Amino acid sequence: MNIPVGVDAHGQVVEFTDVYIRAVLDARRADSALAAQLTVLTTSAGFPGAYVGMIKDAGLVHQHKVGSTRQAVKAADAGVDVVIAAGFEMGGHAPAAGVHTFVLVPRVTESVDVPVVLTGGARDGRTLAAALCMGADAVALGTRFILAEENSDWHPAYLQALLDAKEGDDVAFNGVYGPCRGLRNAASEELLVAQSDPDADPVELIRHKIASMARAQTEGDVEHSLVMTGQVAGAIDDVIRVAEFIPNMAEEAAKVLEGLTANLHR
Repeated sequence: MNIPVGVDAHGQVVEFTDVYIRAVLDARRADSALAAQLTVLTTSAGFPGAYVGMIKDAGLVHQHKVGSTRQAVKAADAGVDVVIAAGFEMGGHAPAAGVHTFVLVPRVTESVDVPVVLTGGARDGRTLAAALCMGADAVALGTRFILAEENSDWHPAYLQALLDAKEGDDVAFNGVYGPCRGLRNAASEELLVAQSDPDADPVELIRHKIASMARAQTEGDVEHSLVMTGQVAGAIDDVIRVAEFIPNMAEEAAKVLEGLTANLHR
């Protein structure tokens, strides 16, 4: 599960987040088969401090996504099991701090004592090897896994839009809980104009964004709806089979690291 932690103007966690987290924990308690499959909960956006103990007591691994070293330290001190260091080039809900992965991850890994996962820009064994070299323990892939044969949650037109994407075709805009990243199209251009309007209703804008994101994913309207993706889409031009991709990715990373080691000893 991946649950954004929203807060209101007074810094209080919004009802949606509280209900969502409690619903997940209740569902696991009520269904042993589900509990066996659902073992990790990821929080993002706002600080999850009020829920760390609750998630840990439920026996879940708690990952928290951060966009800055300060947030990483705060989350680790609160007791999360894993920190996901998210570079600004990632898709979906991009970090507000706007720090690139190459800058963020090494700093986070030297500042916390919990495992660190890199997300943003990873797509193959080479980028996995790079993440390991920066001190990360793993990578999290978003756009890469959208473009997988096993994935039936996205409309074919959405997948094709990602395959057709080139460098520079992405844009960041205000999302629901902070910055978002997606493809530059009519919908994102209109949103950039709308969000700069001082008379725009912020609640209606949020409703519009959520509906637009869902419409692109389920109906395949990739021109007049928001198509969420990371910058890495510009470097991906194929659809993978996950069962083959994962071991191949690990093998490629190992070969890259072995090659670097051999070169250093020449």
